[in-house]
Amino acid sequence: MARSFAWPYYGRGLSPPVGDGGSPCLARGPAAMSPTLTTRAATLPQTVLERVGAGEAEAVRECIDRFSGLIWSLARRAGLNGAEAEDSVQEIFVEIWKSAGRYRPEIASETAFVATIARRRLIDARRRTCLLYTSPSPRD
Repeated sequence: MARSFAWPYYGRGLSPPVGDGGSPCLARGPAAMSPTLTTRAATLPQTVLERVGAGEAEAVRECIDRFSGLIWSLARRAGLNGAEAEDSVQEIFVEIWKSAGRYRPEIASETAFVATIARRRLIDARRRTCLLYTSPSPRD
């Protein structure tokens, strides 16, 4: 007796992907996607980072307003003093502005994307600080 396979999509009101031959395992590429899924994705509003990547000035302001608290708290938690923290926060926002075009909402949330960039820049700042204080001093 052949067993039937129940797709987990059915309980959520979605239908399984269909490929050639009726086998869901053969579904590949945009042609295999449901038309309702592609139209829904096209009508979703753009995220702040997508708008920053597109060059919208208002989106940059919104990004700074939205993520400044997170970035400042990460900078302070990293142990940076006032001036170092300010410099690092500026560097992080410049890096976010440069990298916003690479953001993909299907991969990660905006907060995760921003926090990852901030974490990497803060590690760089800590390394610079450690190098300044541990560089060998000239002996007399």
